Amino acid sequence: MRAGYGMRFFLISFCFLFLLSACASSTGLTREGDHLSDLLFQTDAGKTYRLAVNRNRENPHALTGLASWYLRRGEAGRATFLLSSACTSPDAPAKSWELYARLLQRTGRTDAANLALARGLGLYPEDPGLLRARTDLARARTIAETRTRLAAQPGDKTARQELCYALLDSGWTTLALNEASVLVQQGQADAQFLMAIVRALEHQGKHDYLTVWLEHLLAADYRNAHALERLSRIAIDRDDLWRAN
Repeated sequence: MRAGYGMRFFLISFCFLFLLSACASSTGLTREGDHLSDLLFQTDAGKTYRLAVNRNRENPHALTGLASWYLRRGEAGRATFLLSSACTSPDAPAKSWELYARLLQRTGRTDAANLALARGLGLYPEDPGLLRARTDLARARTIAETRTRLAAQPGDKTARQELCYALLDSGWTTLALNEASVLVQQGQADAQFLMAIVRALEHQGKHDYLTVWLEHLLAADYRNAHALERLSRIAIDRDDLWRAN
């Protein structure tokens, strides 16, 4: 009897983990355009998790899955309650701690987010999701701190550069380039900073922005070999032979 119950619990938990990996992956707290969003609703994950939670309100996998579903629908309050409940369980998966820390950070509860992340990493020190969350939360803190510094001192070049780098690393390209443009307008964008911007755009494949920033780099350093070579290549690709020469 006990053996049959144990096997049934194992199979149910395995199914929850499989659904959770899809459902939670679609909960983008820091990114847009998740390709799993359709899968989330097609499989009716919300209904599945609600039924599971009704059967066992202490199942951390079901609680986390339902929280992920609510997050995808923009219902952060319900998600917070479910994740806090899930994380009270000694069997809470790493995804519970990751989502809880991310949600707390997003709602401005930085200290609580750091604590949740530390507890999660204490249990799962090698979990990729928690390690990514640690990096993302550090960037979010940098963004918040540098914006505070700039509010007090708009001409703080170092703070604006740090903000620009953090925004780029977080995937907020347009916001990052807006900050970089301020430095260009203020005459504070040196060749080293502009080269870092160009390299980041190249690495991320943001080619639509590249020409403008290569030209900014060339204006700061008219002998810059990288800018000259890339601009020539872009001109050739566009059949603009006058600019290529």
